[in-house]
Amino acid sequence: MAYVVGSNLFLHVPKMGGKAVLSQLRAAGNTVRPVRSPGVHVGHAYERELRDRRYRWNFRFGFIRHPVAWWQSLRDFASTPGSQLFDIDPQVRHPFREIIPDCLRLKDATADEFVHEIAVVKFPGFLSSMLSDYYGADFSRVDWIGRTETLDDDLVEFCRMQGLRPTRPARVNVSRPARVDRLTASVVSDVESIEADMIGRFYGGRGTKEGIAI
Repeated sequence: MAYVVGSNLFLHVPKMGGKAVLSQLRAAGNTVRPVRSPGVHVGHAYERELRDRRYRWNFRFGFIRHPVAWWQSLRDFASTPGSQLFDIDPQVRHPFREIIPDCLRLKDATADEFVHEIAVVKFPGFLSSMLSDYYGADFSRVDWIGRTETLDDDLVEFCRMQGLRPTRPARVNVSRPARVDRLTASVVSDVESIEADMIGRFYGGRGTKEGIAI
């Protein structure tokens, strides 16, 4: 499923701060309605998969995350004791389907080993490809994108722009990995090279900035 807030469709891309977005919108008193998408993992449907005719929308929005931070977050979650991130019904579609075996195999590896093996060696460009499935190859299927790094401020701005009740910060979906180890400069450089187009478009080459409207 995805979610309708007023006349806005929220596309929930995995590990992009979606739970925080939904939590803040609800806490502010905005009505958030799930849109059914049979055969798709809960919460992570593409717009074309939505089958709930009760709702209509004229504006699409979502969030992105810097690729280095995204892969680090995925690895941290994979190594979190009791994590159910990859406990997925084999009968439903999920954007992580092709990388699940490697995520499970490497969940106890170092951050460098996890990210290098999956993001650099076996599935280079995986993140950009996943974003294209949700937002379009040229981001033509989304009207506004915020950044997870500035989620609180971006969401306030989005609510103001769309006439929704303003949100307040809420801390949710925090991974607690079994051990903390950061990526080395070499692996960071490899990921940034592979995802250079996305980084250049949304982060001015590197770092983080304010939310952006497409």
